[in-house]
Amino acid sequence: MQSRYEYVKFCYIAERPTFALENNFLLTLESVGGTQGYFIRPSAALKFLTYLKFWLKPIDNLIDMYYYSRVLTIIHTPFLIKFTNIPTTIIERDKKIHVFKKIIREIFRFFLSIYKIVFNFYIKKKMKLK
Repeated sequence: MQSRYEYVKFCYIAERPTFALENNFLLTLESVGGTQGYFIRPSAALKFLTYLKFWLKPIDNLIDMYYYSRVLTIIHTPFLIKFTNIPTTIIERDKKIHVFKKIIREIFRFFLSIYKIVFNFYIKKKMKLK
C-alpha cells in the first residue's frame, strides 16, 4: 500500500464522522478506538513516544487523541483487516475515586476539550475541510 500518511488504521471499532481524502483514505477527528491493525512510519512513532509520555486512557483511545499526540487518525477503506469482537483485558475499576481526583479529572477533561476544539479548527483550515 502506498501512502503519504504517517499513521493509517486498517480497522476501527466505533463508527464516527469522517472526511474523505484521496485514494480510499479518510480522516477522522473523533475517537474510533481499536488497534487491531495499522501502518505507522517512524515519524509517527517518534511523536507517540514524545507526546504520549503519560497514559491518560487505554492506548487504543489515547492514540486517537491526535490533538495530544500530533498524529492524525487516517483510515483506509475498505478495511484491510476484519474486526472481531474478542473480550478485552481492559477492566474498569469499581473502587471509589476521591473527590479531589474527580475534580482534577474534570478540569483536565475540560482542558482537553478546549485543546481539541482549537486543534480541530487549525486542522480543518490547514487541510481545507468543511
